Order: sequence, then C-alpha cells, then structure tokens
Amino acid sequence: MNVLPELTPETYSLFQFTLTSRDEGTAAQRSHCWGENFSIEEAFNAAKALVTRDYDAMRTLLRQKGGTDEKLNLQINDTEFGYDLRHNFLVVSRYWIHAKPLLKKTV
Repeated sequence: MNVLPELTPETYSLFQFTLTSRDEGTAAQRSHCWGENFSIEEAFNAAKALVTRDYDAMRTLLRQKGGTDEKLNLQINDTEFGYDLRHNFLVVSRYWIHAKPLLKKTV
C-alpha cells in the first residue's frame, strides 16, 4: 500500500536575495518572494527579467559615480537555481527558484 503522496506536478517560487548595507556600514541580506509560477519556464523568465532590470539599474548607478564599462566588472551569471548579479565577483543580488511538489488533494 502506497501512503506517500505523488510529488508531481510541482510549483515554483521565485525568491530574491539582495546584499544591502546597514546604517552602521555592515552588510545584511534582504529577501523577497516574487510569487509562485506554475511552470519552470515562467519562473526562469521572470528571474531573467528581474536580474536584467537590476543589472541595468546598477550599471547606470555605477556610471553616474564615475566608472567606465571596463572598470564596472558587473555580470549576470546563470546557475542551476536561477541567476546571480555580481559586482567585482561579489553576489549582490540572487534570484533563486525553489521547486516544491503540488500535493494532490484526496476526495
């Protein structure tokens, strides 16, 4: 007798983890859930759009502070879990997709 629920289909949550600075100057991590997507493609498309938005905003901010494209060292890295935005090899924003089973309801 199988008492375990089936683990398919899955639902996908999109989380953002961002490195921020506290008032005293120490680093802190902030997180935000962007919601659940019902296909993996939707989740990765949303993550790509958000990390691209962050990249553009950070590039503009760094240029305003006097940087040039060669010195910015700003990059988007795709991972098996989503996307990272890195500045000088430090992850400043991470979009992480979490899969969880959508449990079937028994009638």
